[in-house]
Amino acid sequence: LPNGLSVTLANGSCQISGTPTTLQNTTTYTIKAINAAGDDIATVSISVDLDTPKNLTATEGNASVDLTWDAVSGATGYQVYYAKQSFDGISNDNLSSHASSNGGSLLQNITDNNKTVTNLTNNTKYYFVVTAVKGDTEGAPSAVVDATPIVVLHKPLIANLPAKHLILNSSITAFAFNNTGG
Repeated sequence: LPNGLSVTLANGSCQISGTPTTLQNTTTYTIKAINAAGDDIATVSISVDLDTPKNLTATEGNASVDLTWDAVSGATGYQVYYAKQSFDGISNDNLSSHASSNGGSLLQNITDNNKTVTNLTNNTKYYFVVTAVKGDTEGAPSAVVDATPIVVLHKPLIANLPAKHLILNSSITAFAFNNTGG
């Protein structure tokens, strides 16, 4: 069995319990029970995978999107996939090709549970998924989220105007001021 799991007999049934501590591809195990009435054999297939990143959120910025998600226990990194078409129904093996053929990309070697995706086109909807990675093993993708980068407007700021002394019944030149806002 995978490290951290064990087989016990309880109430006449075999039970596999514990907390797996290493990743493992699908492996089939045979369990044989013997008593005075005879024996029985059962097989069970077990794989130990990385958990899926949960609670992925996206916050729009100017030509960027900030992504955050819950950290995955045991993961050594993350991969972010983004595209202009949704990832719904796309298998793990096709995430990268879907992203690149739909105006997006794959961002690798992310060690924190957040990432700012930059150089995006404002007013264009993008779709995002995140996977957890440990060694050569990549887990299943998170739920899909979408975001549309926008131009962030700042309120205008008028610089202090200098005092002007005007003479009654005299013509004036318009006051000039700089708009330092965005």
